Amino acid sequence: MTISAVIVSKSPHSECETGRYGIGCRHTGSITCGGGDHNTCDQTDGACIHGCDPGYTGRFCEDTCSPTCGGKDNSCNQIDGACTQGCDPGYTGRFCQSTCPNGRYGVGCSQNCSVTCGGPDSLCHHVDGSCSSGCVAGFKGEHCNQMCPKGWYGHHCAEACSDHCAGADNACNYLNGSCDQGCDVGYLSPLCKDMT
Repeated sequence: MTISAVIVSKSPHSECETGRYGIGCRHTGSITCGGGDHNTCDQTDGACIHGCDPGYTGRFCEDTCSPTCGGKDNSCNQIDGACTQGCDPGYTGRFCQSTCPNGRYGVGCSQNCSVTCGGPDSLCHHVDGSCSSGCVAGFKGEHCNQMCPKGWYGHHCAEACSDHCAGADNACNYLNGSCDQGCDVGYLSPLCKDMT
């Protein structure tokens, strides 16, 4: 009778418990690996088997998605990091790393800055549309969408209409302060501030 022995070779990784990998199972997988059991990783190299937790990307789920990826958890493609739910307001591009072009703001850069924003280019903040350089004369407010109230004019509506504008309410033009109904007797047009 001949006895032959079969030698079974064990893989150095075959006995690693969940979350461990490498020779002798000395290494711990990433805690941001996705799936039911966190750290579920390839027992040879530690790559995440079931993808990544929301907000993480890469083979080992060690890279974070762009903080400006849209959605409640900033999720992105687990292979290349591209944002999967669009971008936060004010950002654009596959990775949501570019701000809206000048003159635009908001979700998908779909809003136009107000034409009454001040400055040479009427620029506004890329996220909320607030005017970066104040307002043109005659307007006020964060978005420069409020005309000066009756009795006021100019930049930031900081100039009061003259008390010598004719009429019961001393009304003047909200842009330049010229009196709507002319001046009281003895005062010079258009602002009615100087005596004749």
